[in-house]
Amino acid sequence: MLAKWVLAGFGILYALVALSFLPLRFASPALEDAWEIFSGLVFTVITLAGVGLLTVVSWFTTPIARGTAVAPAHAQEIVLALICFGIAAYSVFRLTQKDLSPGGKGAYTFFLLLALSIVAVVRIALYSWAHFA
Repeated sequence: MLAKWVLAGFGILYALVALSFLPLRFASPALEDAWEIFSGLVFTVITLAGVGLLTVVSWFTTPIARGTAVAPAHAQEIVLALICFGIAAYSVFRLTQKDLSPGGKGAYTFFLLLALSIVAVVRIALYSWAHFA
């Protein structure tokens, strides 16, 4: 039952994020202003989360970038994606186990969706700021 709530919550969250990128026009100017504020907040949260995560992994990706002649930004993104995909793979592995409790199913479903969402959030943040560089 918990896994269904996790899926419903992420579904609503994904729908709100997808809708926030659409330029919707309402009959009321007040609704349009509220929608602009909402979409601006969603964009700000996505950007701060993406840049924050890349900053966190930057301290151990700098030596990797120097040793492999890869750009530091690319190394940060690659390492973060590998970490997230590792978490997602472990979550999928645990979800296939028969002895998992309903609470465990909900938790591993949450970790799976969160790990994949983090990769998407970082890509959105980097893509949206690419034209400023």
